[in-house]
Amino acid sequence: MLSTILTTVLALASFAPAAKSQTTWRIITQYQGSGCTGSSISCNQINSGVCCGSNSRRFDSTRLTGPTARSTDEVFIYLPSGGSSTCGTFTQFIRGSRCVGEGPGGASGTRWYDQSLARRDVAEPSEEECQKPDELTFADGVSLDLTGLSDAEEEELFAFVDAGGESGELPNHFVKFVK
Repeated sequence: MLSTILTTVLALASFAPAAKSQTTWRIITQYQGSGCTGSSISCNQINSGVCCGSNSRRFDSTRLTGPTARSTDEVFIYLPSGGSSTCGTFTQFIRGSRCVGEGPGGASGTRWYDQSLARRDVAEPSEEECQKPDELTFADGVSLDLTGLSDAEEEELFAFVDAGGESGELPNHFVKFVK
């Protein structure tokens, strides 16, 4: 009887969704200001090799973090390609979680790789998977969950932030997204 119960429990457990291992994801944060300052957008729990950003969104600096971020993690910065590339054209490479900048509104995407993975060609524009940012954080620390926004709402919110808007001036229809 105990054996049957144990077999049933193990079988059911095999169908349960597995939590994302902290060793397989990081947080990419892209900042409006140089030196990783000011308002920011983040791709939380982004897997190795996935681009954070889009060819229509720009940022000045970026940082890779996460509970298991390592100094050997490889971080690639991309510039807008002007084409259909989701991340852009490779421009810069760093290792670790230090802040790196591309200049005012210069970069369009960030991607990280676990160094233990096979080498990849990053010189060409990337058509690989891209994750849209899922969190916006104002300079004062107030955060918004971007996952429920339509594309039009996201564009409106980013225009508000780019124009210098602060959390205290947030339009009422965005208040429901505050974390």
